[in-house]
Order: sequence, then structure tokens, then C-alpha cells
Amino acid sequence: MTTFYYYHEDFLLHNTGKNHPESADRLLVINSSLKTLNGLIEITPIKREDSLDLVKLVHSNQLIDWVNHLKQNASTIVDKRNDVVLSPATASVALLAVSTCCDAVDQVITGNAKNAFCAVRPPGHHATPSESKGFCIYNNIAIAASYAIKKYNLQRVAIIDFDVHHGNGTQDTFYDNSKVFFSSTHEKGIYPYSGGINETGKDGNILNISMQAGTDSKEFREIYTEKIFPKLEEFNPELILISAGFDAHEDDHLGSIKLQYDDYSWVTKELVAIANKYCAGKIVSILEGGYELDSLANSVKSHIIELL
Repeated sequence: MTTFYYYHEDFLLHNTGKNHPESADRLLVINSSLKTLNGLIEITPIKREDSLDLVKLVHSNQLIDWVNHLKQNASTIVDKRNDVVLSPATASVALLAVSTCCDAVDQVITGNAKNAFCAVRPPGHHATPSESKGFCIYNNIAIAASYAIKKYNLQRVAIIDFDVHHGNGTQDTFYDNSKVFFSSTHEKGIYPYSGGINETGKDGNILNISMQAGTDSKEFREIYTEKIFPKLEEFNPELILISAGFDAHEDDHLGSIKLQYDDYSWVTKELVAIANKYCAGKIVSILEGGYELDSLANSVKSHIIELL
């Protein structure tokens, strides 16, 4: 078994306009940085016929209608709401992202892949069941978790989110669902202004750790070693999903956390060890944020080397 890397040129078609941080260039630099890695199997995803049904595992019909109504518009950038940009290709690209993440779940759970990384856009973790938010259209990782629970009857799916922004949409989706353990480390006081330690879920299945601006490698590793990893092991996951945002790197301008490439290597290595112990190594990692192109490319590479 090996690591599957999901990438498709159609992900570039989601047009966010000039100078938007969540641009197609993000995937281009990632794809370029991974060409030198041996053992990585690139997979070209296809949009599944049931992709809309997958979206409905998490999202309302009203949200789907809002995304779809602009599908045929001839303009380049046609609507903005809640820090979301929709272009003519967005509805189709967002469905491809959902299909990709669910296929990765299939391949990892059935043993065709050891683990997987999904280089998809738009990202997902800010999208709530009823609203697209924060550059996110559909919540890719929440849909993937819901799909794994429904199709494979999993009882314990863990989602680890190390993006610099709180995964509010993922939390909202699973706040009352004890089958999902959701943990987020994020910078305090920035978008989406949620993720307090008191937000614990109905059954204590939510663990938020907000970090002060300037938090460094030592503090980050202590948080995971002392707080998150013990709770994750106690949960005994059958599958680990990673909301892999890389905007907590010190060079990224959308946050003020001071992580280094070695920190992404370290946290991934530790998650792989936990996955090997509890769920036969089953990990699906899904791209979220990361907006300074050089640091994004190198952070993703550090992450995938440990998956390999």
C-alpha cells in the first residue's frame, strides 16, 4: 500500500479573482513541489454521479440551490457572500472536491491506499450545514466523515484540524454527534471568532485549543502532546481525517502563529503513529488553508513525506 495524492486541473477553474488569497496558484505550487517525491501515487478524481447526494449528507437544499443558481452565469466573478466567491465553474468544482474526498475514504478504508492527501479547492471547514463561509463552499471533510459513517458503519471518526482558523463549520456539523471527535488548534481572536475551550459538544466530543498570536513550535507541540493526542487515543478512532491547513506557518500573512516546516512533519508523524496503533494507519488528509505560496508548498511536502 502507498499514499494516494488526489489532484485535478479542474480544481483550478474555481475563479476567485485577482489577488484573492485562495487562488488556483496554491494548487499549482503544491503539485510542482511534490513531483520529486518517490512512492506517491497521483490519482485523477472524477465527479461521482451521486455527488449531490453526498453534499446532502451535511448541507441543506437551500445552500445547494444558492450555489447552483449561478452555474450558467457568463461573468467571471458573479457573487460574494460571507467571504465566499462564486464563479461559473464553482458549483461543478465544489462537487468534484466532495467526490474526491469521499473516494479517498473508499480507497483508504478498503485498503487500496495506506493513506491519502486530497489537494482540493475550494476548501471546506468553515462551511456550515446551512451556509458557505470563509472561502469555503461545501464542507469537504464533514461530508467525508458523514460518508464514512453511513457507508462503512463507522462509530468513531476523528477529525484533527490544525489550520490557523477554527473549523467552525465542521464543529457545527458534529456538535451533537458522538461518533465524531473533532479537535481544532487555531489562533485566538481571528476569523471565524469561534472555537473557545467551552465549546465541547453535546457529549464532550469537541476539543478546541485557541492559541495566542506568536505561539511557537514548543507551545504547539505541548498542546498536542499533553491535550489532543491523549484525547484522540482515548477516542480509539477507526479513521482519522485531517483538516490540513498550513496557514499557521510563520510566513503566512493570514495568521500570527510561528510554526515551522518541522512542526508539520512532527504532527503528521505523531498522527500516523496513532493511526497505526488504532486504525491500521487509515488517514485521509484534506487541504484547507495556506496562502503564502512558498511556505504552503514546503509545508504540504513536509506533511506528505510523513504520510509516505
